Amino acid sequence: MHGFARSLARHPMVLQGQKQKPLHQITSTHAFTSNNLTIEHLPGPMAMPDRSGSYSKIKLGVINRREGRCDVRTIKMLGLAAVAALAAMAVVGASSASATFHTAICLKDPVALTCDSADEPATVHFEDKTAVLKTTTPALTITCEGLLEGENLKLSKLVLGVIQPLEVHVATGGLKYSNCDKGCTATNEAPGLLLLLKTGTDTATLSAHGFKVRLKCGVVVDCKYNAEGLVGHALGALKAPANGLVITEEKAVTKEGGGVCPATAKLTVEYAPLVPLYIKS
Repeated sequence: MHGFARSLARHPMVLQGQKQKPLHQITSTHAFTSNNLTIEHLPGPMAMPDRSGSYSKIKLGVINRREGRCDVRTIKMLGLAAVAALAAMAVVGASSASATFHTAICLKDPVALTCDSADEPATVHFEDKTAVLKTTTPALTITCEGLLEGENLKLSKLVLGVIQPLEVHVATGGLKYSNCDKGCTATNEAPGLLLLLKTGTDTATLSAHGFKVRLKCGVVVDCKYNAEGLVGHALGALKAPANGLVITEEKAVTKEGGGVCPATAKLTVEYAPLVPLYIKS
């Protein structure tokens, strides 16, 4: 028994941060049971006083009588359980922070968060009175009006447990420009895809893929740009009355050809739906 007491007195969980003492010098009451060691009213970093000012009991583990030492398996298991609990809390927190939603474009603003399938339009129409292609050459910063018509594939899908964005397919002729200034014309020459992912109440992120726009000004300037990876955000009619908005602000587009064309160009658009649209689930 004395050998066990000396071993326990040296245990770092009993005397961590304190001057080590043999167990028999601890003045607080102590008691041994057949399978467990209980130390009552033990002051120190491991004990906390209760409301009465007394210290709580601390079970250290199972005594191995043959070897005269304290088996710390119970302590290790408790430690692992605590680590697992903290890890679970971290996962829940990360999931909440990065949570996304199924995305639907809705013609109505229902009381419920979800949109009835009957209220999801088959096609969507947007217009922009001041689409601006800004280049490093002031003479080639062009403003046009734009019209966009796309096929709404409706509620976003769930693939392998991951929520996918809502897809809006735009045919080559579904994106049109008119009334460009400085005697220029702009023409879309490739189909495109708009991906919307709801991030909150009546809001969504937006990314564009495809779309190749040809810009011609007179007989000299003939430029081609694509909008692959263009990003922006969408707001429903609640956030951007009266109908909502799809916005990109000076986002870079990639030059594909044209000898006189600036290598750097940025696109700013504010497409508004022709009817009120809401971003739902």
